[in-house]
Amino acid sequence: MKDIRPKLIKLLKEGYCTPQIGRIATTIDEPSSTIHYNIKKLEKEGAIKTYKAVFDYGKIEEGF
Repeated sequence: MKDIRPKLIKLLKEGYCTPQIGRIATTIDEPSSTIHYNIKKLEKEGAIKTYKAVFDYGKIEEGF
């Protein structure tokens, strides 16, 4: 089995913060099942700690 983790980590760092498995699979030309397996493995190993959204609070009317 080839290691796609470096490609996957690169995409997650570039803004694929929510694992959009289909989009990632298309981008790195791998099956969705492979992407899903690798994301779950990275989560289990603690390499992926969280998924989060970063908001522009002014645009969602919750300014400080």
